[in-house]
Amino acid sequence: MQVIDLTYLHSISDGDRSLEDNLIEIFLQQLPEFENDLSSAYADDDFVRLAAAAHKAKSSILAMGMTACATSLKRLEMLCKLIYIDKNSANSMSDSKIDDYQRQIDALPDELKTWIYKNKSQNVVIELINFYKLQAELAKADLSEYGEANQLTRKPMIEVTENEALVVVTVVGTDRITVANVAELKTTLTGKLKSKVSKVVLDLANVKFMDSTGISVLISSLKASRENGNKFAIRNVNTDVMRLFELMKLDKIFEIE
Repeated sequence: MQVIDLTYLHSISDGDRSLEDNLIEIFLQQLPEFENDLSSAYADDDFVRLAAAAHKAKSSILAMGMTACATSLKRLEMLCKLIYIDKNSANSMSDSKIDDYQRQIDALPDELKTWIYKNKSQNVVIELINFYKLQAELAKADLSEYGEANQLTRKPMIEVTENEALVVVTVVGTDRITVANVAELKTTLTGKLKSKVSKVVLDLANVKFMDSTGISVLISSLKASRENGNKFAIRNVNTDVMRLFELMKLDKIFEIE
């Protein structure tokens, strides 16, 4: 089920695939942050914070063409404001948010206004938060497929040199390995490790940053090498990336040249 429509992203990038990758990377990093903001605000019974979190997420979600999710977040925002009014109406003389929220609700289109009054319950709030979580997971899958397809028209991210005993995979087209661009590297490493070559070496001389998706590819590559009876090593690791390896104790399990 596709939930992403990148029409707007394409329009503002003007064909710049690097810019698109960066915007997608930022968006993918935001998704779990949005989820945490929504869930923690609900857990704290803080409907002001919950409404603000829904409002904050909505613009980024809409920019990625996730119209159903953006509509749901708008409903969540206004529903939380209505619930806040009900919970605090007795203190309206000292709470300026009451009047402000009521004005916002009164200005809503009739259809949305009717919906929030009809669905004024915390159970519906939970349903809307869970809908966001589902849409976020679907968005990740959509963007992963987009990243793989985008490799066909982007400057190659890697170079491969090989002989019968050794394959060296060098990252050349970027200084960042993230969820937005890791597909080509994953496919190449997987393919080479399944071959009869004795050793595959990943050269990270040009890489200055790696996110958790990149790390997971390296771990799965190490696992594949052990299953296939060949070796996997990493060379020329940048100081920042090495610090990440050390924090995660990965320097103890990877062969680093």
